[in-house]
Amino acid sequence: MPPTISVIIPVYNRADDITRAIQTVMAQTFRDFEIIVVDDASTDGGKTIAAIETHIARHPDKIRLIKHEVNKGVGGARNTGIAASTGEYIALLDSDDEWHANKLDMQLKALIAANNRLMICLCDYLSIPKTGKKHIVTVRPSQKSDLNMSILGGTLYNMGTTLLAHRSVFAPPYRFDESYVTVAEDYDWLIRHMLRGGKSMAVNEVLATYHSEPLKPYKNHIAYIHRLYTQHAADIQKTLGFEASRYFLGGKNVHLLYVALQTNNILLQGYYFFMKAVIPPNFFKRAINYIAKRLPFKTTS
Repeated sequence: MPPTISVIIPVYNRADDITRAIQTVMAQTFRDFEIIVVDDASTDGGKTIAAIETHIARHPDKIRLIKHEVNKGVGGARNTGIAASTGEYIALLDSDDEWHANKLDMQLKALIAANNRLMICLCDYLSIPKTGKKHIVTVRPSQKSDLNMSILGGTLYNMGTTLLAHRSVFAPPYRFDESYVTVAEDYDWLIRHMLRGGKSMAVNEVLATYHSEPLKPYKNHIAYIHRLYTQHAADIQKTLGFEASRYFLGGKNVHLLYVALQTNNILLQGYYFFMKAVIPPNFFKRAINYIAKRLPFKTTS
C-alpha cells in the first residue's frame, strides 16, 4: 500500500547536513511515510550521495534516492520528488533543516480536521543562524489573523521545510516553476496557490528548526522579483482584491530591500524601506521585524 505521506528532500552539496535532516524524519512519531531524496547534481565528489546511501542501507523500505544529471534548482528537484512520490500527502523538507518529532502527526491531524484538499498546513518554527551568534527566533505564522495576506506581504514562513499538504495541491499545473532557478520559486508557488482558491493554515506549535544562511547575493535576484510582480500583480488585484494587491506590492519592496542589504547599497536600502513602510497598513513595523529576523547579527522574536 502507498504511504500516507511522501517526504521530499532536495539536496545539493549538503553532505554535512543531510544526515541530520533524514534522522529527524526517521524519528517522527507518525510512521507511515516514505522519504524521497533528490540529489540535484551535487559537485562534491560523491560525498552527499554517499551520506544518503548510508541511510538507504539502514532503511531501504523507507528511503529512495533520485539523482539529477544536471542541476535544476530547488524547484526542479522538488518537482522530481513529487512526481515520483506515492503518498496521499506531500511534506517538504530542506536538506539543512530539521523537524521536531511530532511534526507530521500534528500537521496531518490539523489537515484532516480542516477537510479541505486545497489547504496547505505550515507550522511555527525556530530560526537559528548557521554562523555568528546563535540568536534563536521563534517564527509564528499561527498567530497571523490572515496568513495569506502575510505571505503576499513577503513572509514565506520557510515553506520548503514547514509545508504539509494533500498531493492534489501539487497537481502538474501547480508544481514549482523551474524557470525560477535560484530564488522566488516558493513565493511564485504560494501566489499561484492563492490565485486558484487555495487556503493556508498553521499549527500553533514549534515543529521545525530552520538553519538560516548568512546574507548573500543570489544570481538574478532583482530580475526574479520584478518578474514575479509583473507576472502576478494584475491577477492578484482581479482575483484577491485591491488590499491583497497592496500587500503584494509591499512584499515586492521587502524582497528588494533584502537585496539592497545584501549589496550594501545604502540609497536603495532607504528607498525600499520607505516604500515598504508607506504601502499597506502597519508595514513600517512589519519591515523592521522582517529585516531584523534575517540579519545574522541581530534578531527579534
